[in-house]
Amino acid sequence: MGAVEEAIDAAANFIGPFVDKDRKYSGNVSTSTLVDEALSHLQKINSADLAADPNAPYDASLAGVVYGLLDLIATLAIIPPLSPGVAFSQRPRSVLTAAIFTPDHNLDLLATVIEGVLPILKQKNGPGVQPLLSQRMLPDIFSALAELSYSPASTEEARSKFTQIYTNLMEDTPTSRLLPILTTYLQQPLPAWFKPVVSTELSKIPLRQQGIRHTVEFLSLSYLSKNSHVPMDASGPQSQIPIPLEAITQASKLLSLPPSGFSLHEWVSALSPELWDMLDSKSGKELARAGGHIIAGGFLSKKTTGAPGTAGWETFAAPLLRSIYPKDVKGASFRENGTLVPEKDFKLSLRRLDAIVTSYSHAGLLRRLISPVLLPLWALFNYAKARPSLDKEWSALPSSILSRYMEIACDAKQIDCITTKLFWDGDTAWTLGPGSEGGVEIRHRSGEKSGGMDSIFAQISGLDTRVKLLVSLLRDAKISDDVAGSVFLAATKAWLVPAKSNKTSLMDDDSIGDPLSALTNAKLAEALAQIFQENFARSPQHIVELMAQLIHNFVGEQKARAEKAEAGLSTRAMLGKIVQKSEGEAVDEEGDSEDEDLVSFALSILNTLVGSPDFKQTPATTQTLQALIPSLSHIAHPPPTQSTSPLLSNAATTLIHQIAPPIPTPSPNPTAKPPPDPLAPHRATLKTCLTDLHSPSPPNRTWAVHKLHTLLKSPSTFPIIDIPSLTHTLLSAALSDPESYVHLAAIPVLVDLAIRAPSPVLAILLHAFLDTDERSLKTANTHTQHGTEEQILTQALDFRLRIGEVLNNYILSPSSSSSTPIPPTHLQKIIQACLSLASRRGGSRTQTQHLRNTLTATRAQKQKDAEQAWGGCVPDLFLEPGDDGAEFEALRRVVEGGWGGKVWMRRCRWWFLF
Repeated sequence: MGAVEEAIDAAANFIGPFVDKDRKYSGNVSTSTLVDEALSHLQKINSADLAADPNAPYDASLAGVVYGLLDLIATLAIIPPLSPGVAFSQRPRSVLTAAIFTPDHNLDLLATVIEGVLPILKQKNGPGVQPLLSQRMLPDIFSALAELSYSPASTEEARSKFTQIYTNLMEDTPTSRLLPILTTYLQQPLPAWFKPVVSTELSKIPLRQQGIRHTVEFLSLSYLSKNSHVPMDASGPQSQIPIPLEAITQASKLLSLPPSGFSLHEWVSALSPELWDMLDSKSGKELARAGGHIIAGGFLSKKTTGAPGTAGWETFAAPLLRSIYPKDVKGASFRENGTLVPEKDFKLSLRRLDAIVTSYSHAGLLRRLISPVLLPLWALFNYAKARPSLDKEWSALPSSILSRYMEIACDAKQIDCITTKLFWDGDTAWTLGPGSEGGVEIRHRSGEKSGGMDSIFAQISGLDTRVKLLVSLLRDAKISDDVAGSVFLAATKAWLVPAKSNKTSLMDDDSIGDPLSALTNAKLAEALAQIFQENFARSPQHIVELMAQLIHNFVGEQKARAEKAEAGLSTRAMLGKIVQKSEGEAVDEEGDSEDEDLVSFALSILNTLVGSPDFKQTPATTQTLQALIPSLSHIAHPPPTQSTSPLLSNAATTLIHQIAPPIPTPSPNPTAKPPPDPLAPHRATLKTCLTDLHSPSPPNRTWAVHKLHTLLKSPSTFPIIDIPSLTHTLLSAALSDPESYVHLAAIPVLVDLAIRAPSPVLAILLHAFLDTDERSLKTANTHTQHGTEEQILTQALDFRLRIGEVLNNYILSPSSSSSTPIPPTHLQKIIQACLSLASRRGGSRTQTQHLRNTLTATRAQKQKDAEQAWGGCVPDLFLEPGDDGAEFEALRRVVEGGWGGKVWMRRCRWWFLF
């Protein structure tokens, strides 16, 4: 028998009476003697195990005997002397079952026990009973040392002796082992002298090596255990456990408060190294997300630590922003190659900013973080996209940051900042350039920013690409309907209603703005309208605001012209017009025509929108429409000195009736009846017709078209018709109708509309005829109720052919006689549209080409399947007898007399494919 077995047997004989539950220990031995003997047996087992051969077989009774000795020591000498609340509340259940008397409070015996077990506890991991002692009694040793070091009952000599021992043990204990012990202490009623000690030690946990990580993982395990979601592999210091958001939020609250003795700046500076390491994904993606949330939610989101100039902002945000957008670089030292921010630092700052913004979703914080670097991110995104050889991360990082910003904190003003500087490539002192490691870095700009003609031509050539990138970012971010409408409204206003320059000019009408800016806004508005048309339909508030702004501006310009004409101002602008009178008149007439077309379009949009049964007015929409009434009244009833098109007056009058129906004014004579509106019945008839155009019954739709034709031809009812709105409605609802007696009835109505109001109607017809946006496919898909590709293509083509028939009938109409010929400009527009359509190739119609390719592929697959089923080339069933009599006769017998056998059944299975 070896020394280990002998020591274990001796200890087992000693501990035996204390594990017999049927007896009570009644030996006439003092407590100190029992404790000393238990310590002696524990030390003998430890010494024997240390001296034993490491390859010797393990004695399974070792753990049980050692646990018995440790429980006996704790029961007799450690727990009884402790002050109330100091004993560890979650210590393991004792293996001792016999009843043991409890000795009195004896701190001297407690000190003796601690001095006896500490040498064993300080042994390195390996042989001996140190692992068993640490697992079983470490919390009890902490309680004993705290009692000896800080209890009022302890002597001064004991305090001076054990305080440093307590501190050293705390420092030597692994964080993963210490953290559960300290948190358990806080959950029990501690004495007043012990609670500050535990709180201080717990507050220093984050300052340890990987202390923040251990804190986060401990909180995560606590949360997961409450919800029974602890993973099987959650143990171990390097385990990657899922980290719930609740645990991260709790960790942020704990870490944002500095403990006593630390200033805020010292605390943040002490935590920052590990937080940066976590953010750089050195500990895994879960902890990188936790680090970003702690930085954002724990420090940057608070006023005391996240405002500019505070410790949190200067430690975490300011260095990143300075690396991405260097400012005040006049005194900065550039490197030999002109590098201001090296590639390594530039990429690291981008990665860290991306980790922070993707970990937190507070709109205010994201706006404060990203808005200052919005232009550099946009410039880097375009720079990387224009260079496919670059690592994809250089485009992915700015794209991710911008998308996150647009998704959470998108602001139309900030997007307008990008649109006004769409080609921004850096500050005046620096620009982006190739990095030393094949990436991108910030370099000194050699010379001034280019602004010559070459730069303008380069910007025009790259305009479409940049607009598509910006719109794609907005689309991928899935911005809300309200934000999409605000961005579209801002772009369209900047395009159609440009702000006048503050610079003084000798010519009063010198209001020409930046042409490239106008082109940019036009392209952006067009792209937004194509991508977000469904968003605008769901939220029409911004459309109403834009149309109202156009109408207000039109009325304002008319009033300004009238005032100038009345004042008879003699300016150099007037002199210029006198010198070039004929040319000026032509320009003015053309400009007036364009303005009237634009206002006609705006009135038509509002009439259609307000008159729609699905339109629901909000308080903001109602306020906008009510404020529009004075401008509408000016258009409907212009002063004698101004000339307004009857179409505009009629459309404005119709819109006024829809916004605010006339209210009878009180009369002095109560019996007198208010004068009736003579057009009220016709307005009701028109509303019924527009509703029946969408009726599921074809006869009702046909009646509506004929009734509209009657209203159109009557001089008394023509003023109530909104020409552009009615034209669009007839095109989408009647002319595209697959029922022949509906679309045939719509053709003469559209012809009469073109005769009576050629300016807006022809433009609408030609736009639909050219179908550059392939809207006919969507219209055909609606009418065919999601039919096949062939049905959609056929219906779309038929719709455009009917528009061609309308144009043909318009040219051949009686109005084209010699007395009232069609204006040459209208014929020129029709001819240009026909020539453009005839010269167009299929590559410009991607949706149509896609449907045709799909249809061709489907037909080819059917033919292939049929030939495979037939066993060869599929014969034509409609051959004449003289062509191939034998085959025709055989097929005829099959058709008339049945298949006649399994062979025919097998060979003719292709028939069912059609």
